[in-house]
Amino acid sequence: MELREFPFLDDPARAIGWGSYRLTEDEFLVANRAARMATAPWYRSWPWAIAFFGVWHALLLLGLYTAFLAPRPEGGPFKVEGVLLVFSAAFVLWLSLYGVNRRVRAAFHAYPSAGDEFALAFTADRFMGRTGLGDFSDDWSFLRRVAELRDGFILVLKTSQGQMWLPDHALAAPFDHRAAAELFREKVPRYRVVDRAAGTPSA
Repeated sequence: MELREFPFLDDPARAIGWGSYRLTEDEFLVANRAARMATAPWYRSWPWAIAFFGVWHALLLLGLYTAFLAPRPEGGPFKVEGVLLVFSAAFVLWLSLYGVNRRVRAAFHAYPSAGDEFALAFTADRFMGRTGLGDFSDDWSFLRRVAELRDGFILVLKTSQGQMWLPDHALAAPFDHRAAAELFREKVPRYRVVDRAAGTPSA
C-alpha cells in the first residue's frame, strides 16, 4: 500500500510517518506475544516468569502429591481437593503457557482479517488505517496507551480488546523506530517501554 492510497489522508505531505505489513500467521503470533508482554509482567520479565509459572507448577505437584501420594486410609478414595488442585493448576498453565501458541494459531484461522494487509499512517492530529474489515481514522485521544518493544509498538485503543501491532519492519523510511517512539511519546500520555523483543515474522 502506498501513502497516497490512505482514504482519509487528503494530502500525503501531512503524514508524519506510516507503515504497512501483511497479517500472516507468524505475524499474528508475534503480535499476540507483544500484546502479552505489554500487559502481563510474567511475559516480559524472567524473574516474574519464574515466580508466576513456578508457583503454578508447584501447585500442580502439590495437587498430585495430595491426590495420589499422601497417606490415606487403606482402600480410601483419592483426595478430591488434590484432584481439583491438579486440574486448576494444569488449566492455568495450559491457558497461559503451554497452550498459548495453539490457541493463537486457531484464533488466526478464525480472524476476519487473516492474510490481509494492515496499514497505519500518522499526522499531527490523527492516526488512520486500513484493514481487510475497512478503513478508520481517529484523533490521538482515542489511544489509551502505547507500549514500545525493541522491535515494534503495541497501540491500545479505548475500546474493548482493541489493540494494534506495528512492527519495525513495517515502518516506511525515513519513519523508523526512533521517530515512531518520539511521536508516540508526544501524543500518548500513557507510554511504557518494554525492553524485550516480541520476535520476527519468522519466529
